[in-house]
Amino acid sequence: MGQILVVGRAPEVFYKDPDEIRDCPVDWTADLPAGVTIASAVFQPDDPALNVDAQSNDDTGTVARFSGGTVNTRSWVTNRATLSDGQVYDYRFIVACRPR
Repeated sequence: MGQILVVGRAPEVFYKDPDEIRDCPVDWTADLPAGVTIASAVFQPDDPALNVDAQSNDDTGTVARFSGGTVNTRSWVTNRATLSDGQVYDYRFIVACRPR
């Protein structure tokens, strides 16, 4: 694998109850070079209790469906996108688990 570019923008924070199932979308439009699209993407949370139930992408965005999580924690999630030109971008965001 080639060099991985870490996207330099402020991380979003998504809030969820550990009992809830929630989609967390990431819009990559501003980060993509002209004419380049997202070929594939994966999500990896730091908290093993935060489950990725599904993940998908289109040309300019990615989305993961999360369940579980540890109450009163903030888990960093890495979204790794492989682009149509072979570049690999990482974006990290936070999923904060708190009870309703």
